[in-house]
This record gives sequence, C-alpha cells and structure tokens, in this order.
Amino acid sequence: MKIKNFKKTSQVVRATMKEQAQSETTYLGNFWFDVSSTVVFAIIMLSFLSLLFRRVGSIAGYTKNDYLFMIVVGEFTFFTVAAFLVEPMIFLKDSVRNGYFDLMLLRPVPLKTYIYARAIRPLHTIMAALPNILLFVFAVNWAKIDVTPLSVLLGIFVWICGLIIFNTLMLALTMPVFTLGDSSDMQGSWYSVVSMNMMPYEKLPSFMKFLSLTFTPSVLMTAGAAFVMMQKGNSVPVLVSAVFATIVSLLIYRLMWRHALNNYTSASS
Repeated sequence: MKIKNFKKTSQVVRATMKEQAQSETTYLGNFWFDVSSTVVFAIIMLSFLSLLFRRVGSIAGYTKNDYLFMIVVGEFTFFTVAAFLVEPMIFLKDSVRNGYFDLMLLRPVPLKTYIYARAIRPLHTIMAALPNILLFVFAVNWAKIDVTPLSVLLGIFVWICGLIIFNTLMLALTMPVFTLGDSSDMQGSWYSVVSMNMMPYEKLPSFMKFLSLTFTPSVLMTAGAAFVMMQKGNSVPVLVSAVFATIVSLLIYRLMWRHALNNYTSASS
C-alpha cells in the first residue's frame, strides 16, 4: 500500500512540475529578468564585502571568508525557502480566494503534495539560484574554512530543522485566508523575515536566538547552521533547542492544517 502511495505521489510531483516548466517558458522576459537581477545582486554584494573587510579586517570574529561561507548558506536558504515554502503558500492563498481549492479537495491525489508540487517553478528556481550561488561559492577560500564532515552534517541537520520551522511559519502567515478571506499582507512579511540572517549566531542576544526558533527561522538556517558547520563554539545548545523547536513546530503545523480544512469545509458547506 505504501509503495502504491509513493508511486502515486511521485507521479503527481512529476506531472505538476512538468506543467510548471512548460508554463515558465511562456514568459521568457520575466524569467531572464529574474535571473539577471540575482547575478547583479551577487556582484554588488561581493564588491561591498571587499570594501568593508578591507577596512575592518573582521567582524565579531568572522573574517571575510567566514562571511562569504555564511552567504553561500544564506543564498541557498533564500532560494529554497522562496521556491519550496513561500510559493506553495501563495498558491494555496490564491486557490482559496478564487475557489480552486474546492477542486483540489476533490482530486484523487494527496492534497499537500499537490499544493507544494504545483507551486514549484523548476526552471526559474534552478536558473535564478545557480549563477548567484556559484559566484559566492567561487569567492570562498574553501581551504581556510574550518569544517569537518561531522560539523557539516550537524549544520545540515540544524538547517533542516529551520526549514521545518519556516514551513510552519508560512502556514501561519497564510491562515487568515481561511477566516478573513485574504492573507497577502501577512505573506508579504516573509521577505523581511528571510533577510535577517547574516549575523554571527553566537553573538546574538538570547531573545534573538529564541526568535530564530520561532519567528525568524532563516537566522537559524543561515547563521545557526554556519555557526555549527564552522565550529565557532559549543553546538550542543543549538542542536538541542533546534530539535525541540522542530517537534513543537510539527505539532503546530498539523493543528493549523486541520483547523484550516475544518474551517474551510464548514464555511463552504
């Protein structure tokens, strides 16, 4: 039974992503503008960092190379969150508003799988992310980054925890559409949240570390993950708090999703 469900889910993902890839090629002007804008951003950021660290040498114990590594993690985080978490929730919000959500409830496919797969723009994500990330990757002096296989694995684990927390946050920002009829303004705040991540994690005050486990998980995904990977201090508190916050986040996500479906079906019946 599980194998059949897996095959069915895989077919849904392949079909929806193929449909999205075809639709993306229809608006090539927007596509290439997005790609070029990310490249311009990377060039400007690299120039700014060169000027900044030429004057100060290091910031809070982080060298220019450390910051470049953290930016690599941050850019990967940004594009992952935007493509796999933000776009699905925008699609969900629009579907509820225009009534398409009714049809999705009737489809013989896993609802959440369809929502997430249907919203992903594969060509845009790959082409916009790769040039940007590669520019920063080539700027890093990898021989001077103090990482080990274990620290990298632990850092990836922290990053995944942050991703799960961010997923819950995005659903929370989308919830008003089920009660108020719209959540565009709430969802619009995600960019501000994901922009606050380029800071040494160990130097953050306690309240900001708490926020990184709840309302600003991109800080955990970028600064926290980089802190663990580069072994800038004791990683145990970060790992323990990330695991606890992730468990709570998963429970909240299930409760919110159940409440959203119950509220929607009650209102539309």
